[in-house]
Amino acid sequence: MNPHFMYNTLNSIQALILKQDIKNSNLYLSKFSHLMRKVLDVSGRDEISIQEEIEILELYLSLEKLRFGNDFLYKIIISNEVETQAIFLPPLLLQPFVENAIKHGLLHKKGEKQLIIRLEKETNHILCRIKDNGIGRKHSAEIKKTSTRKIHIVFN
Repeated sequence: MNPHFMYNTLNSIQALILKQDIKNSNLYLSKFSHLMRKVLDVSGRDEISIQEEIEILELYLSLEKLRFGNDFLYKIIISNEVETQAIFLPPLLLQPFVENAIKHGLLHKKGEKQLIIRLEKETNHILCRIKDNGIGRKHSAEIKKTSTRKIHIVFN
């Protein structure tokens, strides 16, 4: 999990507290602490069930929804053939891909932001598709390039 996400989340909670929005700051803090507890719980393990991975993704996405507001819509679709309790994978395997879709696809998009995560069984493996309606990696890279500042230091 990207430390920048955690920092942004804490900043969002702080902003709600400063606005004295007790209800939403409590909700945000509760979800964040629940996510951190789950991440710390699975971090020392070799594998977790797909069900546990999805629960962590749901918490992560619910925090992103709080940050983006009603413009952010997401769905996690799991095929009936995927036995979420019986199939195991390394912890937080999907989260970085989802985070990249948000960071590079949806962050700079105007209007409705959609993210769909689909898990399907194919022969003897599980296929995960992450789809967004974002601006794309190329446009995101252009934005990053133009927003990056260069500092020249001259030594005497």
